[in-house]
Amino acid sequence: MADYTNIDRFNIITAVLLEEAYEAFPIHHVIEVTNLAAERPEIFGDECDPGEFTYATLAWLAEEGFVRDKGSDESYLAYTLSLKGFTALSRTPDSLEKSFHQKLKGKITDGSWDAVRSIVPELLRTALLNGIG
Repeated sequence: MADYTNIDRFNIITAVLLEEAYEAFPIHHVIEVTNLAAERPEIFGDECDPGEFTYATLAWLAEEGFVRDKGSDESYLAYTLSLKGFTALSRTPDSLEKSFHQKLKGKITDGSWDAVRSIVPELLRTALLNGIG
């Protein structure tokens, strides 16, 4: 099992939350936090509370305008992409041959967490530098 920092976990959970919301768009997406943790236990390890961490990540994404929270609580997350989130994920930067969404989807499906950890900061930086949202 890899040792992940909080930033690593944030990047991975951000990728999962945004990719799943993109797939569900424009309908709001609902996930059960315990299912997320059960499907990807290697992300959280023993020292991290999956519910608290995932909810905090979603809250941050909502505060920064990437998603709209549709009534999340400690057990379930209900959210949809905002225009900012949709635009950022649809963008294909010069450094990638695919959009951020396409790149993340492939890496999440493969469980390539090291690649995911590097794509999310680029996604956030691109959104900031390009004034998305």
